[in-house]
Amino acid sequence: LDEGRYLEVNDAFVDISGYARDEVIGKTSLELGIWPSLRERETILKEIREQGAINNREMLFRDRNGGLRDTLLSMAPVEIDGVQCLVSVVNDITERKKIQDEIASLERRYHSIFNLAPELITVTSREDGRFIEVNEVFVALIGYDRDEAIGKTSTELGIWPSPDERSECVRIISEQGRMLNRETRF
Repeated sequence: LDEGRYLEVNDAFVDISGYARDEVIGKTSLELGIWPSLRERETILKEIREQGAINNREMLFRDRNGGLRDTLLSMAPVEIDGVQCLVSVVNDITERKKIQDEIASLERRYHSIFNLAPELITVTSREDGRFIEVNEVFVALIGYDRDEAIGKTSTELGIWPSPDERSECVRIISEQGRMLNRETRF
């Protein structure tokens, strides 16, 4: 348990680690340098001793070439032929994390463009005009804080001089797919 000597590994471990099976069997995780952080290894072993197991713990895993992989680690102690062992399941989530990071970056860019645009921009539900998002120009021109507007309808906030004007805008968008440069009053 403490030394982390590999007794067996499956094909998925071989794929993730880059090591051949015979390079791993009989070696310890320390000899292979799998743990980028020895402190994290100690913390995980302590948790297993105290809690009995760990499930889906995010950790970094160092492969044969020194590359770091984002993984979810689950470990539980088992006894095999009278020897205390650990069964480990390592799910490689490197690509998923990369995609999540790209999505977060795109969202930050979208919000920057949305909020820095010199025009009033809102995102509303088509059905009832409930605000989903408003930009800084909306806040400055209309006079409602973002938190006051989100979740409310334009009618509830009294933005349209008449509900018919909003209905006409919705009709145009429904028929033409968009509405550009229509003069309106707020």
